[in-house]
Amino acid sequence: MNNFDQSPSKKMAVIVPTFNRACYLSNAISYVLGQTYDNWTLIIVDDGSSDNTSQVVEPFLSDKRIKYIYQKNKGLAAARNTGIRMSSSEYLAFLDDDDIWFSDRLEKAVRWLDVNPKHAWVYSQVIMNSVNENKKWVYPKPVPEPTLENLFMENTPQVLSVTVRREFLKITGLFDERIKMCEDYDLWLRLANIAPYGVIQKTLGEYVLHSQSMTNDQARMFVGALSVIRNSVKLMNEKLPWLKIRWRISNLYYLIAKNNFKGKNYYAGILFFVKFVITYPLLGRSLSKIINRLKEIYDQELLKVFRGRKCADS
Repeated sequence: MNNFDQSPSKKMAVIVPTFNRACYLSNAISYVLGQTYDNWTLIIVDDGSSDNTSQVVEPFLSDKRIKYIYQKNKGLAAARNTGIRMSSSEYLAFLDDDDIWFSDRLEKAVRWLDVNPKHAWVYSQVIMNSVNENKKWVYPKPVPEPTLENLFMENTPQVLSVTVRREFLKITGLFDERIKMCEDYDLWLRLANIAPYGVIQKTLGEYVLHSQSMTNDQARMFVGALSVIRNSVKLMNEKLPWLKIRWRISNLYYLIAKNNFKGKNYYAGILFFVKFVITYPLLGRSLSKIINRLKEIYDQELLKVFRGRKCADS
């Protein structure tokens, strides 16, 4: 099913990729319909779903701003790229099917980009909602000025908060379809390398961490970020001191190690902790820093493992 027509382009295109998540999709569509800004087109890209996604979308298609396209499964980056190619809007926003937008999300983004025409993209903070921990926090942390350096070093905006000016994608290209995790971070870095970007100082959405897969998703995210950072090293060598690049890679090794310990994958945790230590030369010279980091990830489960081995040997 493809209901694209030749109607005039809207200023904002909202791209919603989905795959076998019909249970979430109607909520995502409702968040777009509930926006205070209404000069948009919504493009839903069904990436090969085998559930009832098309039936969920069908009632919404009476609104001519909403478009639906089905394609064979190609992955998240490819689905977003399909949506971009099928639109001609000046601005592009992205909403995954299980994310939440607040009602002024699009209005704030359009207003900001309209008054900052030289900026390639803008983002906002979002609320991170960890379902199984019953915990919420605001992410990413505030920065005094959005720069390529702080984007590379630690500040990774959530895709649901980002709005991109289309013309800059003609220079950088679209999402890299070879990357299966953190493909959005890769694109933000490429955009930030050619033009300034900005931040809206307000939380405009919510990202839900689902309990059943949170640890695995975090592990994949950290590994994906590591891959993106490694691919960006050649570019960043011209922008940042060597030690800062090494620190960024080292810190990702630490996060992967910590995540593995949390998931009781102790062998992998130790392996990545060793990589964390040896990757950043200055850290390797400071025993106290290494010990402090070990304390951060040394949980009660790991303590039980070592106690159990000690009892077995006695």
